Amino acid sequence: MFLKLFKSIGPGGILLNIVIVSLLWIGSFIQECPSVFYYDENPMPLYQLLLNIAGKPLQGTAFSFFFVLIVSFLIINLNDSLFFIPERTYLPSFIYGFFSAFFVQYQKLNPVIPASLFLIYALKRIMDSYHKKGTAFSFFDASLLIGTGSLFYANLIWFGVIIVIGVIIIRGYNLKELILSVSGLAVPFIITAGILYLLSIKPVSVIESLYDNLFRKMPDYGFSSVEIIAMIIAGLSVVTGIFFLFQNIRGMKIKSREIFILLIWVFIISVILFLFSPCASAELIYIAAIPAVYFISYFLIYNKTKAIKEFVIAALFLSAASIQILRYF
Repeated sequence: MFLKLFKSIGPGGILLNIVIVSLLWIGSFIQECPSVFYYDENPMPLYQLLLNIAGKPLQGTAFSFFFVLIVSFLIINLNDSLFFIPERTYLPSFIYGFFSAFFVQYQKLNPVIPASLFLIYALKRIMDSYHKKGTAFSFFDASLLIGTGSLFYANLIWFGVIIVIGVIIIRGYNLKELILSVSGLAVPFIITAGILYLLSIKPVSVIESLYDNLFRKMPDYGFSSVEIIAMIIAGLSVVTGIFFLFQNIRGMKIKSREIFILLIWVFIISVILFLFSPCASAELIYIAAIPAVYFISYFLIYNKTKAIKEFVIAALFLSAASIQILRYF
């Protein structure tokens, strides 16, 4: 029942998606979360600009809600354009909406959500280089996108690794494209430093903000019992999806296989940052969820055991709903 509902396509699927995400976020509009995180104390330049534009906390929550909707539909668009899951479905978008509701304290203005927009476009540009003759400048575009996204959320800079991985997977050990992929990361910072200089602001402040947002020790996030249960369910769903993917990956088209390998690396980097970075915590859910929703969706679409598929999608949905309901108690 749940699976059939969330696999809906067409205008009905879009409307249902918006309704469900709205219901999962409505509590953040009713009940303001006063938490302040490290990226609010010393924000990156573009996130500082977003904070100034948003103004009040309620407006900031509205911005984040709007960005989540955009990301959820870009996730669909990425598959529609590359077709690595050979079925048109809104299922990945619904699952991303569930993940966005797992941590109540992050359902407010934060830099990770706008940064994830740039990551999706970067993944698209990396794959645009597939079978492209000559130098694939799309890797430079991808690095520009990740560098720009890092001006919102500094930890996105670490995902520059996937550009190098993308070059190796898709193009081989092409030194010119490897150099291009690295150089593009610095361009947004150089431009930002130049703008700050023209505004009589010390350009070195960009580097200081970057260092502070990458290496400053932040307090550990305190997970509630229901959040721990939700993350266990989500984690098991992702691991199951990845194992199922590996069982079928040899039968895929080469392009689909390379895309999934790239997505696995995005997920691995997210987990490594969560475990070892002093300045990364549960906010990474918005980035880790991007590859995760494809792994889970692939499993839910192609696994033949209906009962297991229904249990997985129902468990994810009810986890998100339970967290939102329990916020009032």
